[in-house]
Amino acid sequence: MANDTEGIEKISPSQVKDIEPFVECIGGLWVPCTGIIDYRSTTEKFAELLVAKQPESSIVLAEEVKDYIHGTEITEVITSKNNYFTKYMIFCGGLQADRLAKKDGVKLKEKVVGFRGDYYELTDEAKHKVKNLIYPVPNPDFPFLGVHFTRMTNGDIECGPNAVFTFKREGYKKTDFSFRDTADALSYKGTWNLLLNNTGFAYNEYRRAFSKRLFLQTLRHIIPSLTMDDIKPGRAGVRAMLLGQNGDTRDDFRIEYQGKSIHVLNAPSPAATACLAIGDAICEMAEQHFNLN
Repeated sequence: MANDTEGIEKISPSQVKDIEPFVECIGGLWVPCTGIIDYRSTTEKFAELLVAKQPESSIVLAEEVKDYIHGTEITEVITSKNNYFTKYMIFCGGLQADRLAKKDGVKLKEKVVGFRGDYYELTDEAKHKVKNLIYPVPNPDFPFLGVHFTRMTNGDIECGPNAVFTFKREGYKKTDFSFRDTADALSYKGTWNLLLNNTGFAYNEYRRAFSKRLFLQTLRHIIPSLTMDDIKPGRAGVRAMLLGQNGDTRDDFRIEYQGKSIHVLNAPSPAATACLAIGDAICEMAEQHFNLN
C-alpha cells in the first residue's frame, strides 16, 4: 500500500522562521508535486492529435444543435449551419447539457444553472507573494472551493473566484443577460431553493462581485499583507451546476443513456485534471452500451 504522505514535504518549526510570512494559517500541507497546466493549449493539442490520428475526423465550432431526427439506424443532427448523419452520439454539453439531453428525449428532473466566478489578478509588484498554488479548506456546506491563489503557467497570479448566479448561461460579464436563460432558471424551484437556503452566502457573494474592497477582504484571510494596489480585475468563468428540485447540487458525475446516445450531464471538478481518465471511462461505456466490441 502506498504511503498516504508520499509527495508531501514536512516543514519543521525551525524552518518556519525562514519562510517569508505572506500566508497566515493555523496549519497547512506543502505538496511540492502540485502544479497547473495551460488547458487551452492542451485542448488544442488534443484536437491536433485527433485529426492526425483519423484524417476523416473534423472539429467544427460555433454550431448550435437545433434538433435530432432518429432513424432506425442513422440519426440526423440538425445544427444552425449543417446537417450531420451518425449512428451513435456522445454529448458533453456543459452549460447546455440538460437542453441537449431533453431534445434527445431524456427524462431529466434536474436543471443546469450557471454560476459565474470572477477573478482578480495580482499586479507585477505583488506577484512575489505567491510562489505556488494556495487553497483553503473548502466549506462542505457549499459546492464551491472558495477563494484561492493560482500561479498560472505564464507567471500571472489569479485570485478568486466568487460564485454568483448568472443571468445568462454563457454570461462571462457582470452585465450579460438572456431573457430565455433567466426565465428558465428562475422558473425552476431548485434555483429558488438553493438561493433561499443560502441567502446570506448569496448576498455576500453578490456584494463582493461589485466591490473590490470586499473582494480584497476575503483575499486577505489568506494573505493579510495584500493591499488595494496589489490586485486588478481579471477574467471570469461560468460553472455549470446540475441542480436538483430541492436545491441540492449534484456533486458527482451524472451520465445517462438514451437509445444510441450517451449524455454527460454533470462533470464536476476535477473534470479538467481527470479528463483523460474520464475519456477512457466514457469510451468503455460506449463500447458496452453500443456493443462495439
